[in-house]
Amino acid sequence: MTNVISNNLFMTRHNPVSSKPLGPIAGKPAARPSRCQLALAAAAFIAMYHGSLAQTAGAPQPPGAFTVPVYEEGSSRVIAVLHGSGRFDLKTSRQVLDTVQVDYRDALGKTNMVMSGKNCIYDFKSKTAVSSEPLRVATSDARLQLEGIGFVWYQTNKNLVISNDVRTIVRKRPPATPPTQEQNDDLIELRADRFAFDYNSNLLSYFGHVKLQDSQFEVACDTLTIRRSATNTIEEVHATGGVVVSNRLERSVTTAQTASYVLRDNEERLELLGRPRWTDSVRNGEAERFDIDRRRNTLVAAGQARLAIPRDNARGLSILDFANQSFPPAATGASNVIEVRANFLRIEPQAQAQGRTNYAFLAETNVSILDVASGAAATAERAVFGGDSVLELSGTPVWTSGKRMLRAGTLSYDATTGAFAAQTNALVRFPLLSLTQSSASNTTAVAKTMASIGTNDCIEIHSDEIAYSDGRAVFRPSVKAIWMNENAVLGTLTCTELVVTYSKYLERLDAQGGVVFDREPYLQEDGKTVAVHLECDRMSLKVRPEGVPDRLGLDGNVVAVLHERPASAPKPTVKQLLCDSLFVSFGPGSNLVAQAEATGTVLIRQQDRSARANHAQYSDSTGKLVLTGNPVITLPEGTISGATEVSWEPAASRYTVSGKFLSRWKRLPLSTNLSDLTTRKP
Repeated sequence: MTNVISNNLFMTRHNPVSSKPLGPIAGKPAARPSRCQLALAAAAFIAMYHGSLAQTAGAPQPPGAFTVPVYEEGSSRVIAVLHGSGRFDLKTSRQVLDTVQVDYRDALGKTNMVMSGKNCIYDFKSKTAVSSEPLRVATSDARLQLEGIGFVWYQTNKNLVISNDVRTIVRKRPPATPPTQEQNDDLIELRADRFAFDYNSNLLSYFGHVKLQDSQFEVACDTLTIRRSATNTIEEVHATGGVVVSNRLERSVTTAQTASYVLRDNEERLELLGRPRWTDSVRNGEAERFDIDRRRNTLVAAGQARLAIPRDNARGLSILDFANQSFPPAATGASNVIEVRANFLRIEPQAQAQGRTNYAFLAETNVSILDVASGAAATAERAVFGGDSVLELSGTPVWTSGKRMLRAGTLSYDATTGAFAAQTNALVRFPLLSLTQSSASNTTAVAKTMASIGTNDCIEIHSDEIAYSDGRAVFRPSVKAIWMNENAVLGTLTCTELVVTYSKYLERLDAQGGVVFDREPYLQEDGKTVAVHLECDRMSLKVRPEGVPDRLGLDGNVVAVLHERPASAPKPTVKQLLCDSLFVSFGPGSNLVAQAEATGTVLIRQQDRSARANHAQYSDSTGKLVLTGNPVITLPEGTISGATEVSWEPAASRYTVSGKFLSRWKRLPLSTNLSDLTTRKP
């Protein structure tokens, strides 16, 4: 064996750079080895023996080529090869490499990742390669390139550690030739203090001052890990410790405890955990978890999610202020923002308008929307908001603003047109005084009238649906409006359709379809208890700004019933009016009747007395009720008919019959006083 080694040492010479022997020196015979040369050969043999050529760690080799194959555990398949050029150090039993390269191979034996460096020391005992020089790593598809300074490569588990100034370039898609702008936008740059590669889990880890950025996002954190797929594409990225995500396009910042980035062919999203918070200087939000879809540019906030948006950027969220009153003063320190809260919130930026970005969102489960300045709020199980336009609430939504309330199966509001709609079992409630313009109450009569309305009196309207637009609210069908206070119901109105015209105050009420109004018994100043019942096909009420009635019109099968009971009377007096139509105007600044006109088969009844005519007119200025158009008076004593006109003056208890008439009497009246023939003015 010694002779063979000696002959080889003398018969070949090595290039210090090349790994190939140069061969015998031409023209010179082989010299016999000296004792010194034999000792060196023996030392080389011992080193080779201790290096264990049969082991997978490789063996010390003569100066020049150096190769260490790495096998898959429990298999003969080569999964990586370390090779380089240099010399073997006999004193330390280490291989000193001027250049070093590690080729990782895939299941087909093709190289899929290469690490290259210089001035490296390979330790046979620890089976590690160590260098303080730069190292470069690149995948065969050029989708990942990494460089850093100072590294350790572990042959046993195929892991890699880089100590300083780590920089990585990741391509989301394979590079194009030549590169395009879209290709450049797909680049991800990652910087950190330290780096570690775990071969078995295919995991890349970055530590210390980590910063990841692409054309839109920048992520800063303490630690970041990248998981690669079997095909060496990036599948997931996890960041922990002081995570800060900046969006350059939206100029927004998100902070969290941890973040996960998923990149697949049809998916690119960022998930943030640990009560993440998001802000873009004018908006802010938080939740238990954020999920950002990079492809669709959407944000999902889950678990006690909250989003605050300035009213100027989301005026549609001011919601349903159909009374159109000015907002009450904001509480001290209150922000002029809209707050949206829900268990699930999906946010999607819309096209910019007037230099600002509007946001659309979907909120589900325990949804609440609060206008912080005004106090107006809405709750629902689901809310869909279309940026600066339409808000839709479902799942028995309830809207409140002060003492006003609106509830239905679904609500929708269009901020562009100011229109809203409520459907399925709709209910709206508001204070009666909110229907008036208080500044208009400047007369004694008006003040007296308004004083009769309790501060807790309110109107409650039930219907199947409500539609509001341009100051006009339509309730239909099966409408029931209730006037109530905290103690009792004061009056009710039922109909098929009710139209409320409203600007800064109630202007007009129009009802049709089986209209019925009942005013519950109430006590007048003169001590009488009065109740009113009205029926008709159509009703119209015009209201003055101060909240008192101006004109009332009833049309189609009109029935008006007045129950009056003086304090000393055991039972009420019933007065009834039937006609085709009734028109009433009220005195200025009061709710007292100034004029009334009934037409079309008019019938007036009081107990057992009645009057018929085609036309009846009452004037408060003259105090007379005038019946024309074939009037007929029916009394227990007899009848009067054929007159041209019958005029009755309640105050004087006097009547006047004009024109030829016919009277028939069962017995002669004791007097000519027929003042009880018609009803008295309420």
